[in-house]
Amino acid sequence: MLLGKFVAISVVSNLFYLALVLAPRPPSPSSSHGMSSLPAPVALWLPVLLSLGTVTTSPFTSERSFLPNLLLMHTLIILPFLVPDRLFPLVQASAEIKSRIGISLKTLHIVLFGAALVLHARATGQAAGDPPISVRDLALKAWDVLHSHPAQSSIGWDVIWTSILFVVWLVLHPELQPRVLPSNSTTRGRFLTAMYLVMATPLLSVGVLAPYVFWTIENEQEDEL
Repeated sequence: MLLGKFVAISVVSNLFYLALVLAPRPPSPSSSHGMSSLPAPVALWLPVLLSLGTVTTSPFTSERSFLPNLLLMHTLIILPFLVPDRLFPLVQASAEIKSRIGISLKTLHIVLFGAALVLHARATGQAAGDPPISVRDLALKAWDVLHSHPAQSSIGWDVIWTSILFVVWLVLHPELQPRVLPSNSTTRGRFLTAMYLVMATPLLSVGVLAPYVFWTIENEQEDEL
């Protein structure tokens, strides 16, 4: 994420996938609850959820408030990498308070999925207009907006390539694919799952699909224990 401030997120995504390939696989968790019950550090979930607020307000910013909102968004995103978890006041709270405010990685992913889905649906609805335009006209409108400004084109294509890379990563690593369809363990089932991801990603974007995939995988890991 820090490197993403200097180069495209799609480039950083490739480096992240390369790191996953080269890094040794961690041992299976000894806990009977599995990975999905691991707590998300406060330094992770608090800035990430707060950053969603800046995303929500982005369409309503003015020329004066757009840049501060954007800077706050980027600051919150990189905050988990810069500030140790122990420096957050909530970490020093009592065990009772921690149990109330603490969330697991599984919960964090489903919250991110729900929030991203709502934001995506709102943006799509606004783009479709009232009365809504046809799918073809919506696609043409999106294409025009994508190339309406160099900054818009840069960000838009970065999102597109990041989405493509995410799908390619899952297709090339079938063991990571969620069982969204029956018989996913078979070659045919994995092929259908890959096709599902290919079709769903352009409609939902990687921002919506990725948390859903991770949440689904964590559910499967929990069921296998």
